[in-house]
Amino acid sequence: MKSKFLVTVLVIFIFSKVVNAQLLSSFGMKIGVANAGQSWDYSGDLTTIEIFDKSRIGFAFGVYTEWFDLPLISIIAEAHYIQKGSKGEIIVATMDSPAGTGETKTITPRIDYLSMPLLAKLRYETNSFTVYGIAGPRIDILIGKNSEAVGSVFDDFKYTDIGGTFGFGFEIPITEIYFASCELRYSPSFQNIFSNGILEVKNRSLEFLVVFGHKLHTR
Repeated sequence: MKSKFLVTVLVIFIFSKVVNAQLLSSFGMKIGVANAGQSWDYSGDLTTIEIFDKSRIGFAFGVYTEWFDLPLISIIAEAHYIQKGSKGEIIVATMDSPAGTGETKTITPRIDYLSMPLLAKLRYETNSFTVYGIAGPRIDILIGKNSEAVGSVFDDFKYTDIGGTFGFGFEIPITEIYFASCELRYSPSFQNIFSNGILEVKNRSLEFLVVFGHKLHTR
């Protein structure tokens, strides 16, 4: 998992050095948390299956490049690692009580993705700050999961997940070429990551990220 992410980071930064410098306006890193959840839509007897439909908190970090620094709009390409998944309660069963002891246990299955959004960035700039909105498509590649994400459903999750990302941010300059910003974004999926005719599972996440960036050009 770590090797895949490091290769992706290396490719992005090498690519940023060899392209036309006038097209690339900035690059940097993003780090934060993701409030991730899943919708488990089940058309059947709910007593026969666990439903993991509550949110869990995960970690997110990655890198980005920003292109085409026009007066109001630019394009952002990202690659970042994000922990998604869900939380739910399962019935505790024993050999003496196979139908359940009356107790429940909370588990938090975590699904790890390499997420790659391509975002349009629309901004309003002043001398002291910038406010911006972002929106665009996203593809997530499954790269791992924790020990609680086991069973027939989790084992059959799709390798790729298609969705969108929408959000806004507030940016302030640190120096003439360095800046920081805070970003809040919502990333729903447009497809099911699992479907068997009875159960459908779909990802979603709300992310809060801190951005540290480096501008290649000053105005």
